[in-house]
Amino acid sequence: MTNQSGHDIEIVEGRGFALPLVLEAGAGQMGLTGYRVSAQIRQTFEQSSPVVIELTATLADPARGRLNLSLTEQQTRKLFPKALHPRAPVGYYDVFITSPSGATRYLMGGQVLYTAEPDTHQQQAVALPEHMAPWWMDGNGMQEPHFMTRGVNAFWRRCWRYLLFPLRQSDPLNCSEAMLNLLAWDRGIRRFTNEPLDLYRKRVKYAFVNARDAGETAGFKRIFERLGVGWVGIHERRPGEPWDLITIELSDSNLAQNQTLLQSLIEQYGRTCRRYQFEVTFPIKVQLNHGRFDGSYQIIGASL
Repeated sequence: MTNQSGHDIEIVEGRGFALPLVLEAGAGQMGLTGYRVSAQIRQTFEQSSPVVIELTATLADPARGRLNLSLTEQQTRKLFPKALHPRAPVGYYDVFITSPSGATRYLMGGQVLYTAEPDTHQQQAVALPEHMAPWWMDGNGMQEPHFMTRGVNAFWRRCWRYLLFPLRQSDPLNCSEAMLNLLAWDRGIRRFTNEPLDLYRKRVKYAFVNARDAGETAGFKRIFERLGVGWVGIHERRPGEPWDLITIELSDSNLAQNQTLLQSLIEQYGRTCRRYQFEVTFPIKVQLNHGRFDGSYQIIGASL
């Protein structure tokens, strides 16, 4: 990094990040027509530090000096590992602008604060307070107490995370993949080919409640809802059909997107001595219009 300007930014895991900027030159706005903007996040303050990610930098209104820095939700979710503590510093960023002639100029930079998306255990855990050194020991005068306070805070943040680690590993939605496989084996769940990790975690998490609901029609519908299959209709003992035949009704898109999952659920939770078949429904949107109409009638009788 070239220079730390002290403009810290905060990125929240799983949320899109956007930072609009307006450049000013003297009493007016700086024109950026023909300029290029680049921004990146690095692990440390040094220029030689590895780049973690390139920020998306766009010129929203070059004539008025307006530009935007952004990251998508997917990028923020995969940007850093779980922070040691909410709002933990994890890196540094800087922004450069390049003129049409090719001259590069440092614009701004600062620290990146990363707020991890809290899980259930973090939300229920006792919050760890921030202890700050008194104002006369804030680093401007006496530096040793200031840095000692920051070091102690960092140590207890690490301890706080270590204490939550066993609880997090017992949760299929947040544990490591190796621990997830162990939990799946214990609960009788086998991962099918090319199964997404998020779906695999849900199947392991809801293994017990799904097994309990498997014995009834309403419970079978709840199994599909928990795993995100969507609308499903289940019909059994229809007139004119064999008594052991159960029909699963769903839309064509649900069947195409979840065919392997449906087969796995039937193998796992299907009833004994029952046969299953799929019935595809093609949803059609129907538009009904209404309006008012009236009339009058008259009957005239005549006789000769």
